[in-house]
Amino acid sequence: MRFLPYEQLFNRDRKEFHKALDKVIDSGQFILGKDLQIFEKNFAKYIGTQYAIGGNSGTDALFIAMRALGIGKGDVIFVPSMTFIASLEAIKRTGARPFLLDIGEDGLIDSNGYTDKIEPNETIKGVMPVHLEGKVCDMEPWLKLKMDFESKGKQFFIIEDAAQALGAKLGDKKVGWIGDVGCFSLYPAKILGLPGDAGMITTNNSKLYVKCQLLRNHWNIVQQGLPYKPPEELEWTGNSRLDNFLAACGNIKLKKLPLILRRREEIAKKYKKGLKALEDLGLLKLPLIQKGRVYQDYVVRCEDSKGLKEFLAKKYIGTLGVNLIPNHKYKGLGLESFDLPKTEEYLRTQIRIPCNQMMTDKEVNQVIVAIWQFFGKKI
Repeated sequence: MRFLPYEQLFNRDRKEFHKALDKVIDSGQFILGKDLQIFEKNFAKYIGTQYAIGGNSGTDALFIAMRALGIGKGDVIFVPSMTFIASLEAIKRTGARPFLLDIGEDGLIDSNGYTDKIEPNETIKGVMPVHLEGKVCDMEPWLKLKMDFESKGKQFFIIEDAAQALGAKLGDKKVGWIGDVGCFSLYPAKILGLPGDAGMITTNNSKLYVKCQLLRNHWNIVQQGLPYKPPEELEWTGNSRLDNFLAACGNIKLKKLPLILRRREEIAKKYKKGLKALEDLGLLKLPLIQKGRVYQDYVVRCEDSKGLKEFLAKKYIGTLGVNLIPNHKYKGLGLESFDLPKTEEYLRTQIRIPCNQMMTDKEVNQVIVAIWQFFGKKI
């Protein structure tokens, strides 16, 4: 059992994808075409925002969103080290500095680590809460801090990294709606994975929407007939467009997203029921049961995560995320000064077990039994 069998993921919708590809080929619209416009509209409607902008990756979504907000050199963005390095890379690409915070008991960014003690030549510009594993960060402290900054005439932006939390909610609002901007990854392994790299930005700010469109497409320097009138103002940008065929696939998969989320939740409940006794014995720690969360990943924690990974591998069960190096421990990134013990402990003990909509109940039970066997127990 592989952690995620990609061929099954897309074979399920193969006929619909083929029809979509045929239509795209027949239309001749491969870049910024009608399918992308429809996908952006549908995606925004699903999140609850007015706008959505497609790009070529979740990493670029973060970068473009921050560029559009005017974040750059001399700015500081608070972000957890407990995230995929793309979060930090996007901040660095703008010229800003990532200020790393530790995590709370929920494994998400801890606002108690906030400080206004930064370098004299720097300006605090915002926070990037990362909704990791499908869990939702506590946003209230950051929303209050934003209000405090704005009451003093200062800017403070909330950039939601929702790459792992499409469909998750905080109250009646989905992630990607709560902050100034939401950024999503549509990489194949994600909940709404597409057959290629892709990302999406969501916002309710019309000016931000327009600027993100410009930033993803060479500031729209395209001759629309003659005489050509160049833009009055220009910025160095680049190319980060979501291909029309991938957008067509996105429209197919978006309709099935509720079923995908429901099946993943069903699997999580089976894991909870089947592994709870091991947690009661103090042998295993199960993931946070949080209202509104989704299950991009099912992460369990134990002291011998490496041993558990090796044992499950012998049972032909694939896992991920064991003994990962925290971002602040990578040499050469200049982040070694940050002391983040909770992040280090979480990464030392975590292991991701399979949790995807293609799994059968039999496979779920196979994982549960194997974990019991690792601890020398009978279920």
